[in-house]
Amino acid sequence: MNINIFYICFKCLRKVRLSWGIVLLFILFSWPLKASELTANSQENSICKADLKVKIDEILNTEELKRSHWGILVKTLDNKTILYDLNSHKYFIPASNVKLLTTAAVLFKFGSNFQIETPIYAQGASPHLSLLKVVGKGDPTLSSEQLEKVAKTLKVQGIKRIDNLVVEDNSINSQPINLTWEWEDIQFYYATAVYRLILNENAVILTL
Repeated sequence: MNINIFYICFKCLRKVRLSWGIVLLFILFSWPLKASELTANSQENSICKADLKVKIDEILNTEELKRSHWGILVKTLDNKTILYDLNSHKYFIPASNVKLLTTAAVLFKFGSNFQIETPIYAQGASPHLSLLKVVGKGDPTLSSEQLEKVAKTLKVQGIKRIDNLVVEDNSINSQPINLTWEWEDIQFYYATAVYRLILNENAVILTL
């Protein structure tokens, strides 16, 4: 069997890691409520616009929140009237709950069935390949087990020799470690550098 150029795509299933915030939102929005219950709850929790500042300030001035920094901007739906404004012009470093917004943005942009492909190119003829190239596209779920499956597939196709094995990562112009990350977190697996070619989540667990 001759193999000139063939193209293999990983269509990896996304590892959806739901934070507790996303789980909570899912529960809240999926819980069946009757129209009468929604109306009753909205009336019970409704706040007059004139009292909005007082109510928010009461919450922010509680003992457990006094040392926190808040940026809040509340507007009417037509975006013309400001109902509440507190430090809205200041910059804040977002906490982990920003994942709720980025996850929603990705789902809105690409849809829930979007998959990142990791292409593998080969040149040559069985049983001898002159080139095998893996091109990183940013898939965070690429693992050693998947590469082993590729090796087994090549073996089944009669490939016994590969002259050049190339891995391509076009992340030269990107910042692998964000400058706003806490430096004390960099040593942990969840703060590893981010590249277009990611293998085993770019982390190695060492137990001594």
